[in-house]
Amino acid sequence: RTPLTIILGMATLVKEKPNEWLEAGIEKIRNNGHNLLDLVNQMLDISKLESGAMPLHILQQDIILQLRYLVESVSSMALSRNIQLRFQPGSDHFLMDYDADKMVHVFTNLLSNALKYTQDGGLVVVTTGLLSNNGSQMFFIKITDNGPGIPVQHLPFIFDRFYRIEEDTAQFENGSGLGLALTKELV
Repeated sequence: RTPLTIILGMATLVKEKPNEWLEAGIEKIRNNGHNLLDLVNQMLDISKLESGAMPLHILQQDIILQLRYLVESVSSMALSRNIQLRFQPGSDHFLMDYDADKMVHVFTNLLSNALKYTQDGGLVVVTTGLLSNNGSQMFFIKITDNGPGIPVQHLPFIFDRFYRIEEDTAQFENGSGLGLALTKELV
């Protein structure tokens, strides 16, 4: 409901005082319209997953190239908050089979959460590599940050739909509680 509240409030301010609020109001309306669209898309994606209507589209691609691009795409957000964003791949290239759209959603959700919950001047590191397990190899992606972390009592619930840690709202921009739920479903 927050994006709608902001959109309605800004629309009222723009109507009442267009000279004062037009430019900033339109920008807030646009940003919150995008937030609302993202939220609706996440809810639709969860429904598609539950109904089995979201098939996999697996291609063999260089996942390191894809991840490097995604890290670079959020680097301006990190720079604007003086957050060091490091990408430390285990190799320069790694071909593997994966669904690029789903991987992009999972990775960007986790990376944006790391950036969102890291204080200005902090550090976010993306690491990749291979793990060996009983003769087979598994590719891993690890995202770490030096933010405050999640209190232990909340950990069992972070992938539940609409779960939010309310005490964080004063310090951080809080989400809808759908991003991690959808991420878990996609994984």
